[in-house]
Amino acid sequence: MFDRVAALRIDIFDDKTNEYYGRETFPVTTNVEDSLLQIVNYGGTPKQIILQDVTFLPASSNYIPP
Repeated sequence: MFDRVAALRIDIFDDKTNEYYGRETFPVTTNVEDSLLQIVNYGGTPKQIILQDVTFLPASSNYIPP
């Protein structure tokens, strides 16, 4: 069982070509940490993940933000 998320990092890939778009590391709020620990410890897939004001570094030259 995990009880803490020390550093949250997300790597983004194109779902069709598997091209790497970039990485973002950001702080975790208590609510986000609790949700992630539920996923890791008990399985399952989140219904959605919303990232706002994220800058991916390094970013692929082909990445076009929504």
